[in-house]
Amino acid sequence: MRYANNPFGPVVDGSISWLKSRVLRWGWLGLLCASEAVVAANLPAALPVKIQALNSFQQHDTAQQDVRLRAVNGSSTVANANTEADNPAQQQAEIWRDYISHFDGLSSDAIRPGSEPRLFRAGPDADHVVILIHGLSDSPYYMEAIGRHLHQTLGVHVLLPLLDGHGLKVPNGMRQVTLERWLANVAFAVDYAASMVATPTESVPAGAARKNPTISIGGLSTGGTLGTYQALNDARINGSVLLFAAALKFPGLRGAMQEAFLRSDWARRMDRWLEGDEAALIGNNPYRYSRIDIGSAMPLAQLMRRIEQQLQTIAKAGEPLLQQSVFIAHSEIDETAAIAGVDRLAAGLPVERVEFVRYKSGDGVRHANVVLAEPIESADGEVLEKANPGFAQMMEIAQRFMAATD
Repeated sequence: MRYANNPFGPVVDGSISWLKSRVLRWGWLGLLCASEAVVAANLPAALPVKIQALNSFQQHDTAQQDVRLRAVNGSSTVANANTEADNPAQQQAEIWRDYISHFDGLSSDAIRPGSEPRLFRAGPDADHVVILIHGLSDSPYYMEAIGRHLHQTLGVHVLLPLLDGHGLKVPNGMRQVTLERWLANVAFAVDYAASMVATPTESVPAGAARKNPTISIGGLSTGGTLGTYQALNDARINGSVLLFAAALKFPGLRGAMQEAFLRSDWARRMDRWLEGDEAALIGNNPYRYSRIDIGSAMPLAQLMRRIEQQLQTIAKAGEPLLQQSVFIAHSEIDETAAIAGVDRLAAGLPVERVEFVRYKSGDGVRHANVVLAEPIESADGEVLEKANPGFAQMMEIAQRFMAATD
């Protein structure tokens, strides 16, 4: 068989296995070149929101040395917060075993070491829980540094769920992944967060009045998408929404084609066609799969569309797009999740409820590394993902913003 004018290379005599190898090597997005009919029928509509001038937001240009920090009235929540030095027990996250036992088919033995769902427990009187969700193809490890910082500086509980199909020794091609299973993962985390505060403790006995819990949510990339959706649909999310390179929009025309393809029947057929190549998902990164599987990207496209439709409805009604305060950290050169998505969200919120850390092209931040305090290395010491050089600065801004608004 001859493949003329194919998107993967020159004319080559080959077989189905050859084409599969090219899809895996160059990415399934190359197939979008043949999906023009699907794209024309499915391009998402733009939100009817006027984009305000970016300097009207509480933004921080990380290229500047004199980063402006939001003033916090009263220093008790920050200056008197627990620190690593004061509370050695808070230094490490524990494995979240209740989470593992809750979901059928998930066990400690099935999870790659270091990729387990985790939690940081705060003191018995803490009434704020932060849920941080990892991105597509990676694991809770990616959110651990942010969780540790918020736990230590604000004295909050932190939950790091593991999305279905992720972090496994045997991924099984992520064939079981669905959007509803991911939403169930997040819903369990929110239920658990509420129960952490409601459960009587030694210092707060049964029958004693307790404050309603404050629950914040967010995450990296797809985790930010899931957090946004939960904040839109769950009144218990009454704290902050924390978006780190959130995938609310794919970048450019290619991104529109990508989203349309993933919502089409073509994607399902391609996913079935590539079954049997799941071994390629395990690479040299101990906390992330080696590539994004089509089957796992389809739920993301479905979720982005749901959010888009909800935000359109809210915008037409003249309401703020979210009821919560929103912290955003995103790079202008992110080629995975377009910054236009969070720009659009921020434009539909009151200025005082948005904090935006906007990375420029020379700041050393592209996408996933926005959440990394330390680089990720392979077993032989190769640096696989660089750290965010402005991590500490970003987290100081996030910490102060949450202390002032939650």
